[in-house]
Amino acid sequence: MNLESFIQLAFGNIASHIANLETLRVLIQELGTETESIEQFIQAILSKMETAEVTLRTDIRILVNEVRRLVMKKESNG
Repeated sequence: MNLESFIQLAFGNIASHIANLETLRVLIQELGTETESIEQFIQAILSKMETAEVTLRTDIRILVNEVRRLVMKKESNG
């Protein structure tokens, strides 16, 4: 699974829990083209938290947690 598909899967899994759905979607699209690995994506999106308002910070945390969960699941499945 490529990076973009992986991030989209994570986003789809958490979309119903997100307050800033469109903002996060745009952010994911931007960072998905700028990063080459999941770890780079996580670092890039976490750096956006510094200037984000509180609900967007929460949404980013939810997304990062889901990405990490999927990485762990993928690694445990081989």
